[in-house]
Amino acid sequence: RDERSRVRLGNTGLQMRKLLGNGTLLVNESVVLPVRSDTQNKDSRKKSSQVETQTTGNNTNGAGRPTPVYVHVHGTDYWDEGSNPSLRHLKAIPRNTHVLVTHSPAKGYVDDGAGCPSILKHVRRVRPRLVVCGHIHQAHGVARGRGRSLRDTLFVNAASCD
Repeated sequence: RDERSRVRLGNTGLQMRKLLGNGTLLVNESVVLPVRSDTQNKDSRKKSSQVETQTTGNNTNGAGRPTPVYVHVHGTDYWDEGSNPSLRHLKAIPRNTHVLVTHSPAKGYVDDGAGCPSILKHVRRVRPRLVVCGHIHQAHGVARGRGRSLRDTLFVNAASCD
């Protein structure tokens, strides 16, 4: 990628660059968050702290002039198997979040019946455009949100990207 790329994290970064190719997703920059195997490495943990939560790209307005596009990305940390995400972390998700990245899926969306009801509750509160998760590998895929509060939300379980 070009010098504007902010973060490159171990194998996850390589897989995402292959997956995205030369295309763009929402903006002209990519945000890559670590998976559990990346955070077990001391150097990768240091790099993961460099993830920026706001990124910009270029778009053109009605007059054909480039204008900045701001996308707010919020990611939750990994927590141990069998535990629930801290309500403190979920309540801290800002309302202006466009892309929410969680380790576990929201209940009822690309979760094979094992998603988190607390995450779903806060997705309904925040109404991000995109929710990206992993963890439940056999439930990889994409689902459109249902109901009034989630009709504009796309859920992606990107657990299997190889």
